[in-house]
Amino acid sequence: MTQYIIVFFISLLGGVVQSVTGFGAGVVIMLVLPYFFDLIQAPGISSTSILALTFLITWKYRSHIRIRKVIMPALIYTVFACTSVMVAKKLDLQLLSLIFGIFLIILALWFIFFSKRVELKGGPVSAVICSFISGLCGGLFGIGGPLMALYYTAITKSREEYLGNLQFVFLTSGIVMNLTRIINGNYTIDLLPFTLIGAVALGVGKVFGLKIGDRIPAEKMRLIVYWAVMVSGVITVLKQVL
Repeated sequence: MTQYIIVFFISLLGGVVQSVTGFGAGVVIMLVLPYFFDLIQAPGISSTSILALTFLITWKYRSHIRIRKVIMPALIYTVFACTSVMVAKKLDLQLLSLIFGIFLIILALWFIFFSKRVELKGGPVSAVICSFISGLCGGLFGIGGPLMALYYTAITKSREEYLGNLQFVFLTSGIVMNLTRIINGNYTIDLLPFTLIGAVALGVGKVFGLKIGDRIPAEKMRLIVYWAVMVSGVITVLKQVL
């Protein structure tokens, strides 16, 4: 019962953050789930729960999707996400936890201190690098959003175009990636109830987020989230090395 409650409330918070900042549900969910599930199960629950929300946002902004802006990122993201899903099951879970903790620290440091100082220019090189790294992180840890969000911020001209293209990439890659998880045995039927609870909570969180979004600056929300990411990363690393 405790696990169900945890999944519901952390997914609820993830839905709020996603609606305010445009991404971040996976980051928030993966701050907590690895403390209650292993690093094979947790990304599976997170990414499958988010699919329904991703579909709804993609559908809402479907008229703003530009095929030439999504084909290559979606393909690269999907290939490396699926590859990392297949590799994850063969890795030592203690080592994977340590890598995950280090990844969280680097992610937090980047977005807190450096992301505003680096101007990302849209182009084939940026698309390949961002999609490659995001695909690996999405497959291994269920967190592939931040770098792709940065890329689409650079190449889109409006919030609607940004959301439509970004969510299309996450939706198409997410479907294939999660099918790979099922085929590879990383996602099993006993995780389905957690997925359904998470999906419902994300939807509720989105409704709350839309109501309070004007009162909370997106930049402040991101800062809070990434400081929490930093703390979680440090705790995760210390648990593995001490």
